[in-house]
Amino acid sequence: MAFPQPCTGLALFNRALRLWRGDPLTGLDSPWLNGIRHGLAMEHLVAELDRNDLALARGRHAGLLTELTARAAAHPLDERVTAQLMLVLYRCGRQGDALDVYDLLRRQLAEELGACPARAPRELHLQILTADPALATPAPAAAGQSAQPLTPHRLPAAPRSFTGRARQLAALSEAMHTPGATVVISGVGGLGKTWLALRWAHENAERFPDGQLYVDLQGLTCHPLASPAVPAPAPASCPSPEAPRVPVSLGGG
Repeated sequence: MAFPQPCTGLALFNRALRLWRGDPLTGLDSPWLNGIRHGLAMEHLVAELDRNDLALARGRHAGLLTELTARAAAHPLDERVTAQLMLVLYRCGRQGDALDVYDLLRRQLAEELGACPARAPRELHLQILTADPALATPAPAAAGQSAQPLTPHRLPAAPRSFTGRARQLAALSEAMHTPGATVVISGVGGLGKTWLALRWAHENAERFPDGQLYVDLQGLTCHPLASPAVPAPAPASCPSPEAPRVPVSLGGG
């Protein structure tokens, strides 16, 4: 289902996020459980960021500052977190701090990954530098008037410890030059297929301006006797950015 108005979606997101009770499976340690724990944490983070997009679209930025500051410290290379924090700081009258946040992201990406920020945070940085009126707090929507649809960004955070694979990343970029191309990354579980796909997806997010979706087929994370999920219905179940999210996890191998 799609939420009829952003305020409805925002209220439902807040209700769902209040059900989170801290880190799951605490006190338990195994590679499988650690993968499940990490995947759930990433789902929670993406849900928070989806909620933040709705709040920002409604001009409710002030209440996000403390939470986003903590998230940026915990996920310093997550460009979506950084972009949201930049926008919140700018709308709170802290243009210099917003620019400092971008500069920190730029330096950390260069030092740790040898990469540059994606197009979205670069463009936001330029908008902040020029005090673009488009960044102003939106006026409250009239009663019964829906806000502009938001672009879905459903990727889990990019893996921080990813290194190498330059040849494979280049092959993915080359394959995607063909319009409508579909690429399959195959191999046994645990080789890093999911991390490779996520690294490439984050570096090339601007190629997909209509949004990005992530579907966890539960091939490795589901119960050993259960069947993996079927991908076909997943995009159809997400008709808008405000619809229930596709399950997100890093457990796909």
